[in-house]
Amino acid sequence: MFKRLAIFRKFSSIEPQVLNEIKNDVFFCRLNHPASKNALSKTMITEIQNSLNSIQTNPSLRAAVFCSNVRKTFCTGANLKVS
Repeated sequence: MFKRLAIFRKFSSIEPQVLNEIKNDVFFCRLNHPASKNALSKTMITEIQNSLNSIQTNPSLRAAVFCSNVRKTFCTGANLKVS
């Protein structure tokens, strides 16, 4: 039963396109969509807006860093393949 549950989780989980983390009062926002080289889709833009809202509402933060979780790519611009 546990193996079947693990397989279900593997195929049903959707990787977030933006990863957020706070370390030592610094907010890290990492773009994380390797298939499109971090091209901005509606979903990614919404997730970035949520990150910005989190930054604005947390007075203990000292800095925010936007970076990529995709090797050798920050962002390729708008995702033209998504309508």
